[in-house]
Amino acid sequence: MRRVLIIPRNDGIAISMDELKEVVVVEMDAEQMLNMAQRCQQAGLEMLRKEKAEQLLVSNPSGESL
Repeated sequence: MRRVLIIPRNDGIAISMDELKEVVVVEMDAEQMLNMAQRCQQAGLEMLRKEKAEQLLVSNPSGESL
């Protein structure tokens, strides 16, 4: 499994991967950073919805109302 570390900074993001021998800095302006943050938040919310739905199926496999 690959490991990736993404570090937000005030000038963009720093990225470190197992395969890299150094940290790469990707410069971004404020709008780019906020757009990326919004996409990350949307993806996290979708993951949370999916996990909650899966938990409901596990706890109530018949699909009946609780």
